[in-house]
Amino acid sequence: MRFLEWRKINIEATLKIGILLGFALFFSYLIQSGRVQLYVNPRLVPSLKFGVLAMVLIALFTLREVFRPRRRARVAPYFFFIVPLILAFSLPAQSMNSASMPLGDIAIGRQVKGLPAAVVPRGTEGDYTDESGQNDEKKSLSSDNPGAVEVNSSNYEALASLATSPADRRLKLQDNMVIVDDGNYFRWLKEIYDNQEIYRGKKIQMVGFVFRGKQVKGNEFVPARLLMICCTADLQVVGMLCRYDKAKSLAGDSWVKVTGTIRIITYKGTKVPIVVADSVVETDTPKSEYVYPF
Repeated sequence: MRFLEWRKINIEATLKIGILLGFALFFSYLIQSGRVQLYVNPRLVPSLKFGVLAMVLIALFTLREVFRPRRRARVAPYFFFIVPLILAFSLPAQSMNSASMPLGDIAIGRQVKGLPAAVVPRGTEGDYTDESGQNDEKKSLSSDNPGAVEVNSSNYEALASLATSPADRRLKLQDNMVIVDDGNYFRWLKEIYDNQEIYRGKKIQMVGFVFRGKQVKGNEFVPARLLMICCTADLQVVGMLCRYDKAKSLAGDSWVKVTGTIRIITYKGTKVPIVVADSVVETDTPKSEYVYPF
């Protein structure tokens, strides 16, 4: 009798509804807990919310098929959805770092899907010329007006660049210091790389995890962050090379707050900003470990 009752249920429709509601529940949990940012760029969250609503509605429309049994139930194809769903609930979401993903080295001139990335050079030791003492013209930004620069013939082009760059209007110096935080990390790095001479000699403070590429040696490291453009699949490391006398004592992937001065070096004919650290102290892991270009 139970067998006959079971045959009255459309197994395929039941599996569809279970899978749809399962994924809807999983994505709802991620959104409510805030852990969705470990998977996708926050700008995609509205699309995920729409997806959750769509899955629930499809499940409701499929409900009427449950009591329309079929002679042959194709169950096997649904395991391609059931297994990932089980893994999604059973494996806790966690942030990626250089130990859990093959980040490799970061190189000059690399493009991040059309965006000029803030990057550090490979194998800097012995390949660069320090220009920190050259051409120290007075070029500064006002903390009250981030678009203000002392005008002379040598920095007129830099002034024009600032006047036309939308990103610069959202960035401000604090007590004549560049404060890099989670919300402006990539924008500040891009700004510094695009207008190096303006920020030569400026104080800077930034938080990142200790990253060492294969060819970054001695008293150098990168206080890096992981940049997410779309989702976890496109994560890549960004940051500025930092010189610090005690760099070797810093544990890899540990989070540090760096305070120092921006200097300019020439690496294979290309000028690159670096940070000469005055202090490097351990700090708490940021609430959001990833940074975004938008």
